[in-house]
Formats: sequence, C-alpha cells, structure tokens
Amino acid sequence: MEVYNKLLNTLDHFNYDRTNGYPTLGFNTRASHIDERHYSILNLLIWKYDLENKKFAQKSQDYGFHSISKHNFKNFLHAIKPCFYEYVVDLFNTYIEICLSAKARQQPTLQIFLPMMLNSGSYHYVSLYVSPDLYSNRFPELLLVMIPLKAYQNEPLGFNVFVKNKKDAQLTNKIKANVNVTPILTKRQQIIFSLVSQGYSSKTIAEITQKSQDSVLKLFGRINTKLSEFFDIPFASVSDATHFYRKCFIE
Repeated sequence: MEVYNKLLNTLDHFNYDRTNGYPTLGFNTRASHIDERHYSILNLLIWKYDLENKKFAQKSQDYGFHSISKHNFKNFLHAIKPCFYEYVVDLFNTYIEICLSAKARQQPTLQIFLPMMLNSGSYHYVSLYVSPDLYSNRFPELLLVMIPLKAYQNEPLGFNVFVKNKKDAQLTNKIKANVNVTPILTKRQQIIFSLVSQGYSSKTIAEITQKSQDSVLKLFGRINTKLSEFFDIPFASVSDATHFYRKCFIE
C-alpha cells in the first residue's frame, strides 16, 4: 500500500491547476498517440490514466482477458505477480518523476516485461509500454499499451527506456539505480549471495568467510528456499536462484 500511495502522490504532484498548466516537455504529440481504430487490428490492450481527473479506463477490447481491471488503476497494478508488485510500482513512480523532470526534454517511453494475471488463476508474460499521451505539449494522461506475449513460464522481470524509438541505456540505468528493491535476505545471507553470484564454490566461500563448508551449504539451502518462496519458483540450486534474482533486480 505504501508504494502505491507514493505513486499516487507523484501523480498528484504533477496535476497542476489549468492556470499554471502542465510541464512543457517539447514532446512530439504524434509519436505517442495511437488512433483507437487501430486497437483491434493490432490486438493491443490499451488503458489511459487521466492525471487531471484521476480516471483510469480501458480504451480497447479485452480480447478475452477478463480478469484485468478495466477502470481501477489500483486493481490493474495488483494483477502484477506479487513478487514483482512493489518493484514495478516503484519503477512506475521513478519513471514518472524522471519523465516529468526539467531535464527530460525528449519523450521517454518505458517498456516492462513482466507477468500479469489477465485471466483468473493464470499469469501471462506481457510487454507493457507506458508513455505520456500528449496534447498541446502538456501531460494530461498516461498511455498504457499491453501486448500479451505468452503464458508465463518463469521468465525474469526486465525493462528498458526508449527515447525517439531507441533504447536509452543511460536513462534505463538511471531509473534502475533509483528503484527500491525490497530486502529478502539477512545481511549474512547477502554476503553469501554475493559470493555465489561471483561464481565461488561452497569450499571457497567457506575459506573466504571462515566458516565450515557444512555451514555454507546450510546457508545455500536457506537462500534457495527464501528466493524460491519469494518468486514462487522451485529453483534447482542456489546458483539458479541468485542468477534469477540478479536478472530481475540488478543486471
């Protein structure tokens, strides 16, 4: 709830009075506008969030994906797989803050690859684009465009930021550096996690940490169990678990 309220506060912060206007960003309005006639042709799921009136609405057909919320932004976000919810909502928040900053002179579009529950009981791996939908160089709405790719098969979370239809690695890394990652492991487990990530064996880690190899193997088991439960994925080894975590939140 806290991370969601933080996002709403950020959206409210940029809901300026009409007399003051919205931030002028110099974006190309045509680049961010999708004609509603094309929704069904492209099989895109489209939502718009009206910042001024705080209204969230689906603008396309649902194409049989009945579980995803059509008119409630909070419920829409709760369709995200729980292990990724807080990270993705904070990612939204960080993107909007940077997008609307005075330094963001070109239109940044956020693309997220993530699992979302589009039908009851099953997750889909989707590509979700978030972009300003602009009129007269103002920022009254966010445009959310979703492409369902396939049934979710434990793919890692990932995102990119595009400027002028090209990946912007610098802006992507800037946003990633400012998104909070909820701690899962204890400090002792984090040390072991880091060493496993570097490819050290249990024997070498035992030597580095001055622990017995049995103690290190027990920590391996605890780390693997914690990450397996967090992601709801039965990882075969601690190496698989740490690699997946890094792919989602670090790399």
